Amino acid sequence: MPDAPEPVRAVFDTNILISSFYLHGLMGDLWEHVEVGTVSLTLSPFILGEFTGVLKRGFGLPAHTVERLVDEVLAHARLVTPTTRLAVVKAKDADNRILECAVDAGASVLVTGDLKHLRPLGRCRGVAILTPAEFRRLHLLRRS
Repeated sequence: MPDAPEPVRAVFDTNILISSFYLHGLMGDLWEHVEVGTVSLTLSPFILGEFTGVLKRGFGLPAHTVERLVDEVLAHARLVTPTTRLAVVKAKDADNRILECAVDAGASVLVTGDLKHLRPLGRCRGVAILTPAEFRRLHLLRRS
């Protein structure tokens, strides 16, 4: 019996993290791959901070619910504090924090829905920048 393939090392931007956690279909499939270990997810304190902020302010969730959801995410993700500083995206500096996480995590893929700033880069310091559909097609379908 052949060995199972290594998990895909990935970083999800904040919107993908939230969508994968809450939505069904393609987005929900991404989180399922994290839960079963075919995707090795890495996040940074910056991404977690944005995640927490959106859950509190955007969704209006109470603090105890947000804490439970953050704990759930952290149970399935590795946390890295980037030391690399990038200034690749001039129009939206926050996107550089996402790229820094992907680079310092040694991720092979950054999954993003940001078609304006991140996806057009295509690649940054060896990290492929893909939409959820591209990520699924290139990395997940062949594992199924």
